[in-house]
Amino acid sequence: MKKEFLNDEEAVKKFWDNVVDMCNRRGTTITKLSLKLGKSPNHISNLKSQGINPTLVKIKNIAEALHIGITTLFKGI
Repeated sequence: MKKEFLNDEEAVKKFWDNVVDMCNRRGTTITKLSLKLGKSPNHISNLKSQGINPTLVKIKNIAEALHIGITTLFKGI
């Protein structure tokens, strides 16, 4: 049985949805996450709303800031 994958746009949206979900589960906000990453308060929000495909380094930094494994951010992709 062949595994179905999301298209690129759907995958990027799902990634950012996972970031927001993990922020909520960790009792934080994407604003606080942005600040923890040393960015402007609306940095993550802007990336999410623009559908920006994050680099591997950015993904690693987000996972570290949330104290989660990097694969958690790829759930459902």
